[in-house]
Amino acid sequence: LPMFTAAVVGLGWWGRNLVNTLEQSDKVNVLAVTSGHPVNHQDFADEKGVTLATTYDEILENQDIDAVLLATPHTQHEQQVLDAVNAGKQVFCEKPLSLTKASAERMVAAAEALIKAQRPCVFRVHDQPDPEKTEGLRDLADEVGTRLARGQVLRPYHFNAILAHVRDSADEKIVNEAVLRSQAKAVYSIDNLGHFGLALRHYAHFTSPIRRYADLLVHRALVDMLSPGSAPRDGLGGRQAFDLVDDCTHISETEGRAAAAERRTIDRFAAALFAGQQGKVVKGVVAGVTGAGAFVSLGDGAADGFLPARTLPDDYYTLDKSGMRMVGRHNGMALGIGDAVDVLVVDVTPVNGGIMLSYVDGGGTAKRSGRGKPRKATAGAGKAKRGAKAKARGKTGARGGKKSGKTRRSR
Repeated sequence: LPMFTAAVVGLGWWGRNLVNTLEQSDKVNVLAVTSGHPVNHQDFADEKGVTLATTYDEILENQDIDAVLLATPHTQHEQQVLDAVNAGKQVFCEKPLSLTKASAERMVAAAEALIKAQRPCVFRVHDQPDPEKTEGLRDLADEVGTRLARGQVLRPYHFNAILAHVRDSADEKIVNEAVLRSQAKAVYSIDNLGHFGLALRHYAHFTSPIRRYADLLVHRALVDMLSPGSAPRDGLGGRQAFDLVDDCTHISETEGRAAAAERRTIDRFAAALFAGQQGKVVKGVVAGVTGAGAFVSLGDGAADGFLPARTLPDDYYTLDKSGMRMVGRHNGMALGIGDAVDVLVVDVTPVNGGIMLSYVDGGGTAKRSGRGKPRKATAGAGKAKRGAKAKARGKTGARGGKKSGKTRRSR
């Protein structure tokens, strides 16, 4: 590649990392940087010895700059790309372009064109919800004052109606989670099952905002379709639909592994961030529950910690029918998704992303104030909670509490 002079647009974490990386490159010379808040980045520009432009137009008007490297929020990319192309600059995007209505329509058009031409196509499919998974959602819908009738064919608008009913109420988060859990996982397939979540009969990933291999297979099929009677070098090479089955399985599985790796990385960095909070009481929101305890979102979602059931006020806790709320058999206390809690950070292990918590206060009661009314996060069983505060303050480790209580409550 020839040497070219570039400007980095956007100096958030991604942009600064990009500038640091390009310092080692013998192909790219960073001449200038710019940001929506240039006054905050003068020290960085001085350190790197580059010009700090105050506007994007300054970058485009600079004849010494051959290319712009966009490290800005993806919602800004489309106009920035057009402006740069019109100014005769090369464009590189650090983050994917946003999925607009127009790009979604192109993905539908690509799938429909291949179907009409009877060509192989890798579809992005999202199957109907599993009937067993929707049972818990039906019970929850009854509790919050709406309904998901049994026996009917479920459509996206049925779920949207439930979400609209609980919007801005204390039940919003738990219902959102229940709806997500009831959905099937979107995968790649040669069988066109449609996309339930988007309410589309034909859908294929085509615009390649994140360099997906599925998009490339669709591109190749379209090249074959537009080259009748020939075998283009950049087509599918004669492969038929059944030859793509293993590819679909592979890219669906690697997508899942990549997402899991991303979660583990975020957990480790988040745990490192919270290492200084060990021994302190912090606020959080319950993000998930299991028979052994609850996962609590901390710091406005910056990290997740685990709250063992054995640290809750003494009782026998079980999951309700929805599987998203723990309920005490005797004290009436409930701890469900979306409930605000105060927790003690007992132990932080950055190497594996673990944050262990102990209960201090928060949660609600198992009973609701009435059908159709938003659930209020109450103080719960006050007497039990006051005892729990003292108990939490006296803890010195993640496994505090009586051994017999631990066995009884986390069975």
